[in-house]
Amino acid sequence: MKTGAQRVRVILEKQAHRRVAVFCKGLFRTRSPVVWRREAYLREEGA
Repeated sequence: MKTGAQRVRVILEKQAHRRVAVFCKGLFRTRSPVVWRREAYLREEGA
């Protein structure tokens, strides 16, 4: 039983790490200068 519980915890930790990595990647993508420039350009075009 103990080994099974440890295995489940390891799997959950791996999934959590993957989720955190994807979340950080998304943050970096939204904060990249290219996206900021594109948003500013679209705002100027709309105005």
